[in-house]
Amino acid sequence: MYNSRSSAAALPTALLPLLLLLPGSSLGAIASVADRSACIRSGAVELSQAAACGDKGSLEHCFKTVGEYVEISDLERCFRNAGCTNAEAGIEAAFVIHNCENPKSDAELRRRGPEPMPAPTPVPQNTATTTASNNGGFTPTIQCSTSTEISTSSCPIQSTGSESGQTLPCFATTVPTQVCAAENLCMTDKNGIELCMRRQDTPDTGGLVVTIFLAVCFAVSFGLLLFFACRSKVAERKRRARNQAAAIAKTNAEANAAGANNEVGAPPTEETPFTKRDHSPMGGVHGQNPFEDGPRY
Repeated sequence: MYNSRSSAAALPTALLPLLLLLPGSSLGAIASVADRSACIRSGAVELSQAAACGDKGSLEHCFKTVGEYVEISDLERCFRNAGCTNAEAGIEAAFVIHNCENPKSDAELRRRGPEPMPAPTPVPQNTATTTASNNGGFTPTIQCSTSTEISTSSCPIQSTGSESGQTLPCFATTVPTQVCAAENLCMTDKNGIELCMRRQDTPDTGGLVVTIFLAVCFAVSFGLLLFFACRSKVAERKRRARNQAAAIAKTNAEANAAGANNEVGAPPTEETPFTKRDHSPMGGVHGQNPFEDGPRY
């Protein structure tokens, strides 16, 4: 009795994988859609390059960002946003679905469209070597720049069909660029050659010695400049005082000499009849000679 129940319970478990593979099974359909989304995301580059219409970058971005369950309408929207017409979008979306459900060989994809050229893998090389070849044998000892990717947006232009020249919806993408390494100071000379030096945020012993020496020299030079300036001003004030004293003495001497010349060279005062007086003892009461004829009244 127990064995019959166990075999009856084990029968659905054994048939479960077969039920998932049935076309009418909803579980099989869900698993197929999930596998389809993984196929589209992993083969975004190949599918976008094999498309017969639309901007390749826009298609690649749309394929890489599809949801967990992809319907044909989602893919049609990707192709329309990339610049395909409605009819082209339907054909291309059906091709993508068919390609993920029935993987094709590379030969079949080449018959549909030109096989995309694989992007060459850059060989790691020292930037110093490239700079040396462009700068006449100069070989820097450090690598100036590092490669990084920056986020940007791309807005493709429709190039075919009746809507040629129309701006298509923008999509986010990343582009590689060269930036100066964080530990360097970079600059470009007049010939466009990149030069760099190792940045050192904290000074070493030699730098400290040179800095202190320059500071002392500056302080001594500034002190000497102030000393000579002050001494020059003091000497100027003394010279002005001597000149003023000499001028005053010269003015006083000229004034004294002029006064002495006036006293020695003055003529004697001439007596007139009205000013002549007799100062003899025989004079009158008013000092006149009594024997001298005076004016008669």
